[in-house]
Amino acid sequence: AASPSPTLPHEVPPTLLPVEEGEPGCSSSQSVREVTERDFKTAEKAQERISSSSSSDDEEEE
Repeated sequence: AASPSPTLPHEVPPTLLPVEEGEPGCSSSQSVREVTERDFKTAEKAQERISSSSSSDDEEEE
């Protein structure tokens, strides 16, 4: 029911499009890789936070 997040993996920022078209793709692919790595680490941290917070929440609630 919630609206889709603005930062979906398939949604490419309009700023990257012209760069990819004009340049060979060296810098653009690098930034994409960085973003992917960052997203991966963020997701990992979020997962850890969720699992740890959910378990501690259960303990606190009871």
